[in-house]
Amino acid sequence: MPDSYIKTTGMRRSGHHGVMYWITANMDKNTILHEPPGVCVMEKKNYPGAAIKHGLKENLYIFNREEIHENNIKEYENAFKDKDALKVIVLRFAPNLFASRLKMADEKALFKKTFNSRAFKIYNWQAQLIDIGYFDVVIFYEDFITKEWYRKSIGVKLGLNKSCKNIFDITSIEGGGSSFDGLDKKPSQMNLTERYKALSEEHAIKLSKATFMMDYNRRWFPGLYKEFVEYFNL
Repeated sequence: MPDSYIKTTGMRRSGHHGVMYWITANMDKNTILHEPPGVCVMEKKNYPGAAIKHGLKENLYIFNREEIHENNIKEYENAFKDKDALKVIVLRFAPNLFASRLKMADEKALFKKTFNSRAFKIYNWQAQLIDIGYFDVVIFYEDFITKEWYRKSIGVKLGLNKSCKNIFDITSIEGGGSSFDGLDKKPSQMNLTERYKALSEEHAIKLSKATFMMDYNRRWFPGLYKEFVEYFNL
């Protein structure tokens, strides 16, 4: 098999780094990761650097660029420009994503003032790219971690050898638990699909009023959208 080239993106807390690990663990190739300096610090013991399979002739080259938008899209487009690279995005259900981002100290002040309108804009911009078919492979995170048939379909699109297992069944990532579920929890024990329940009523209402973004979520995450609306009685 020849070398493979994949370009990944997602927002902070979208789960795209976990998906990158899943890809490398399911492909019998050495993994070589490229990330723009200062964009995201990845721990080698946890992510693709740890998935290198020495002695194999072919390589998997992954370029990852978090939070692409109109000001940095060229950087994403120019990566592996002369190669037949798959463009891959991971999108998370917006209320879950923003509930997770609210747990990050450097995001709290932004959300307190404006509920981070910049993050809203980036989410909307990436959703529009998905809608016009810009990406070769779109991975809806909550479906990815809960549905075996969905992981199989993604695996086929990516040309993986083994694709049915959940990331938590094949990864050694144990992490330090979660402020949502308890610091003693393993990833497989965490309820990652209902992070939205940690939102305040104020934030849930603000999210529901972001009609452009939530219209996409109603289409792509219909079950979760219904649960979110019913939970907050919106």
